[in-house]
Amino acid sequence: YFAWRRNDNGQVSLSTTYATTKTVDDAIEAIKTMSPPWLLWVAFHAPHHPLEPPPLSLATCDPQDGSNLSITRAMLEAADSELSRLLAAAGKETVVFVLGDNGSNGHTVGTPGRAKGSLYEPGVRVPLIVCGPGVVAGVSDGVTAAVDVPATILDLAGAKIPARYDGVSFASTLGGGAGPTRAVALCEQFDPLGAPISPREWRRAAINKTHKLIAKLDNTTVPPGWTYELYNLASDPNESIDLYPPTSPADIAAFTQLSAFLTARRP
Repeated sequence: YFAWRRNDNGQVSLSTTYATTKTVDDAIEAIKTMSPPWLLWVAFHAPHHPLEPPPLSLATCDPQDGSNLSITRAMLEAADSELSRLLAAAGKETVVFVLGDNGSNGHTVGTPGRAKGSLYEPGVRVPLIVCGPGVVAGVSDGVTAAVDVPATILDLAGAKIPARYDGVSFASTLGGGAGPTRAVALCEQFDPLGAPISPREWRRAAINKTHKLIAKLDNTTVPPGWTYELYNLASDPNESIDLYPPTSPADIAAFTQLSAFLTARRP
């Protein structure tokens, strides 16, 4: 975080400014050069590995005991401090989306195979916070995917959402309304990564407001076969009870909807 290679349009140099601070410095400079309406994507590094105590001016947490937990807390507070500086520069008339980039790591979750990189809740459920003019304070339990964020930005800007785009705008939800929202979210995982046609393993998950269906394709068997896991997220958010094959009417209805959703989206 204090000695890293910076790539500025192909020009590589060594930076000794705390990485999160430099990210916000660059973002603020970019804001100064743009005329409304403008869009800026800012990706923070902290509190990602490698774990390094941040500058003391950015965090009140004391990471001096050297534990991963205390350093992570200090790095998170530093990121929050720099986010505050960025929000001040953006101004109160700016709509801001704060979105986690992926799920929790294995050390946080404590269950092997159910963290970042998996289709289970700790791997796919991330925070999404939106603030700005026209955004009504509250919490939504609607189904939303990261692909919906660009669609919402287009909607808020008064631009047309391309017909073939997968995202669904949740702008009406931000305004306190009950407009169209996504019924089912799709998550996919390939092994090896980037092999969507004939991967060694292909895992997919369909998620609605109450249930999740995980489908796994094993190409090592002859013929290749699908296996399923079904969870009621409303009553079992930790996904400890596999309900497949479903027996109750509610679980059967959820499986029917989610399996049809996955089948319709196979290449």
